[in-house]
Amino acid sequence: MKFNSIRSNICVALSMVMLVGSPVLAAETVAVRSTDYLLGQKGVLVGSVVNQQGQPAAGLPVQVLHDGRIVATAYSNEQGEFSVESLRNGIHTVQLGQTQHPVRFWSNASAPPSAVNRMAIVVDEEVVRGQCGESCGEGGCRPGGLTWGTAAGVLLIGGAVAATLALTLDDQKSGAVVASP
Repeated sequence: MKFNSIRSNICVALSMVMLVGSPVLAAETVAVRSTDYLLGQKGVLVGSVVNQQGQPAAGLPVQVLHDGRIVATAYSNEQGEFSVESLRNGIHTVQLGQTQHPVRFWSNASAPPSAVNRMAIVVDEEVVRGQCGESCGEGGCRPGGLTWGTAAGVLLIGGAVAATLALTLDDQKSGAVVASP
């Protein structure tokens, strides 16, 4: 009798852990560093996007976020260059595809000596193309690669299964008549 109670409590605890996505199940934490960039007149950020061989990467969207909201979007041109205007000083996030980088923007008057006036983004072309929910490899891209949405779905279903098991074990303990074997 006591064994069923312990097993039931373990199932409930596991279902709760799976439903909330506990940090215990998450990957190792990565330290995030901000990088300082000097804004030009009228809050202009300039930069370039290149691949790992140093060749320009054209047509890629560079988004600037502040407090989780997109405040500007620019596309790299044929030379891989982009320009974003009307930015303000402070902490922002620069996003290319699903990759985000925290940055700090400064005006001329307040910038630390380490601030640079041009942003350089190096991309792995295969990763950029694969961020639309496709799995890319040597043989090309195919739909259905593992994404965070898929992982969340697996955790949600696993939590539902664990909760069902816990409730079923609880019904057997109480002496209730089970409708199916």
